[in-house]
Amino acid sequence: MTAETAGKIGGIGTVGGGPLGGVAGGLTGLLIFAVVLYCMIRVVRGSLAGTIDRRTHWFAGPIAALLSGCLTIGRNLYLTDMGGWTSAGTWTGMILAIPGLWAIVAVVIDWLIGVASRIASAEAGTAATAANQVTTARTTTARWLAAYRTIGTGKLLIALWIVIFAVWLIGFLGAFPGIYGYDAIYQVRMYYLGGGNVNNHHPIVHTYLLGWCVVTIGERLLGSAAAGLAVYCVLQMLAMSLIYAYISARLNRLSGPVASLISAAFFAFVPYHMILAFSATKDSLFAAFFALGVFQTYAIARRIQADRHARIPVATWVGYGCVLFAGCLLRNNALYAIVVLLVFAAILLRSQWKGFLATLLAIVVAWGLFTGPVYRVLSVQKEGAAAMLSVPAQQLARAALLNADEIGAEDMRQIKEYMPTVETYQARISDHVVFPFNNAKYAEDKGAFYRLWARVGKAAPGTYLDAFLLLNAGNWYPDMGYPVPDGYHPYLEYGFPGNEDAYNAHKDDPDGDSWIFVPMQPKSQWVSEQLNGFARGDWQTVPGAVLLCNPGAYIWLILIAAAVMVRRRRYVMLLPLALMTLYWGTLLLAPTILFRYSYALAAALPVLVGLMCGDPGRSGTETGGKRADDRLGGSSRGERL
Repeated sequence: MTAETAGKIGGIGTVGGGPLGGVAGGLTGLLIFAVVLYCMIRVVRGSLAGTIDRRTHWFAGPIAALLSGCLTIGRNLYLTDMGGWTSAGTWTGMILAIPGLWAIVAVVIDWLIGVASRIASAEAGTAATAANQVTTARTTTARWLAAYRTIGTGKLLIALWIVIFAVWLIGFLGAFPGIYGYDAIYQVRMYYLGGGNVNNHHPIVHTYLLGWCVVTIGERLLGSAAAGLAVYCVLQMLAMSLIYAYISARLNRLSGPVASLISAAFFAFVPYHMILAFSATKDSLFAAFFALGVFQTYAIARRIQADRHARIPVATWVGYGCVLFAGCLLRNNALYAIVVLLVFAAILLRSQWKGFLATLLAIVVAWGLFTGPVYRVLSVQKEGAAAMLSVPAQQLARAALLNADEIGAEDMRQIKEYMPTVETYQARISDHVVFPFNNAKYAEDKGAFYRLWARVGKAAPGTYLDAFLLLNAGNWYPDMGYPVPDGYHPYLEYGFPGNEDAYNAHKDDPDGDSWIFVPMQPKSQWVSEQLNGFARGDWQTVPGAVLLCNPGAYIWLILIAAAVMVRRRRYVMLLPLALMTLYWGTLLLAPTILFRYSYALAAALPVLVGLMCGDPGRSGTETGGKRADDRLGGSSRGERL
């Protein structure tokens, strides 16, 4: 590609570096070399001694090869906006990286299997009750953990709820009355205008909730939109902290005190939880319900793993379906992941097919009623098809700019009819071509659009692949730097200049009253500065933070957890991981790379800790001293959720 052609696309040729800062040199390079060397020596010795068996290598090899490819292609895309598929250097680097990554993944899998086995043995091998362990434990730490294990689930839930909410409240003082960013100003305007002005581009449940707080409670009742936003944020913080406290408290019974404490600390102290808890975006509440859905899937899977014919109460299935449906109400794309999961669960787990099928049918029927009669009663407008066409629109636009000679004049003309602003294409965000998309022409003959898309793709397959991967690289490339080049969004929104600009541009319009802007009025400047630094991406300078904060790492954590479960023959425990993976798959079709899209996966990470700490292969009682008939902890006939 010539420099002249590259200049047609914003972002191509940019130079940067992800949070690893270029692994080829410096202290980071030496550290990585030392880690790889250590892992390779350990793998060789373990393989010869028989402590690392062939099955571990069967899982480590494919994961390492896939990771090597993603790291290599991801870095090419990050630095040049091109995959470099025909470059010998790309394939050479990819191949050379596989042995080192193979060794690292094998060591991690082997270590996690060892940890899981030791914890399971410790739980199963003692005849003492948890209460006796408090007095018989030899170390202070062991006594504390044993005492923690004896706390009732209800009491622990309340205690953790208070702790998490109190920690978040400190952050809220630095962002008072809340973060009025993302799409908040547009959703509130829809609610303010009412009638047929609400559309389903944003989940209408969230639009009405946010609008009710800011407009009805705030402006009309309390006389201040800021007060209304504060009410919304406090309600959201209470709901999210309750869900996260519930997950952490239940993990104490299901997986032991270590998993519970890690979960609670993760939710309380990792900054993105508190920042999004008082942000006016639908992704916050959705993430909490999604994490709860993943956790409930985990709890049900434990019962099935222990006893394939376990009787799971109807109340459990009803609660499970309600939580999953709540997630659908807050994120439309969650429906696809949930439906696929329940279909396969009903087919593969035949002993429980009735429960999974009933849950699936209930969700589908409820969704049909919600998007049908309820939409009509509320006069909700359904958005155009462009919102679902980010990937094909980007592919066509990129091909039109880079492969005009191969495409032909007639196809170029059609592309510009669908996307009149094709010249404004940006590699990492589809807004420039999707927002002006010609929905009317698409609706006339949808088949014509897809035939055009297929013809152009046949002429420019490499361009199509690059366009697709550039939109979603942040979901699989763990060295992605933030803010994403030409993505027009920070890691997290803390200030909101876009909404303020929209307000200033429209406040004097005839309907200017509908444009409501709520500026931030921090009560603690120091706290505000710390949170703003994290939102900018300052975490990228903290060693190891990439595993928790970079969305590109989450799929690799899920794959390694899956390898451990399969290696331990805990096949049913793949269910919660499948739900996470299916949702991750929907992110590959998103219009840009945003952390808030991936936040649901981050919120579900404690379930991975539970998988490692708990032994789902044992039947009978749960981990811990109390019987499984604890009201929140489960019953001998099936764990209640």
